[in-house]
Amino acid sequence: MACLVVPDEKLAEVCSALLDDKSREALLSLQKGPLTMDQISEALLISKKDASDRLDKLVNANLVRRIPGKGKGPDLYALEFSIEIGEGKDSELAEDLYQAIAESFYSFLDRNSEKVSDLCDALGASLGRAVEQIFLSAIAKIVKDLQSEMLDEDKRLSAHLSGEAST
Repeated sequence: MACLVVPDEKLAEVCSALLDDKSREALLSLQKGPLTMDQISEALLISKKDASDRLDKLVNANLVRRIPGKGKGPDLYALEFSIEIGEGKDSELAEDLYQAIAESFYSFLDRNSEKVSDLCDALGASLGRAVEQIFLSAIAKIVKDLQSEMLDEDKRLSAHLSGEAST
């Protein structure tokens, strides 16, 4: 399952990027971690130019981020969002987190029922749609808080890989 929160101004770019089979394959190839353009080109059996064009489109759509290589090392490309395909090894942890979030979230809804009802009226949306918007906004804030940690990890990985390349 993939869940994207896309700003309105990026929606057309995201849709355009996802129309292309090889661009979607590039996204899936990044599921386990950052890769270089050469690695993506090899994995998808496309030219480096095609890989570069597709990666540029994905970067412009904010689906992928470019991590500059250290020194003469190649740039890395990483997903700008999380993706889960099928049941992962972390499903037990995910279930525990789900239980904790659900308990807190339902308590939150009980405490804020009037505000949520007002939001439904303001949006002209069903309760389910309004709750989904509140939840996605909260998750987006959590993910944004984690992005600096992910960027630090990307930098460490890039430094590590460029160190391997230079030896």
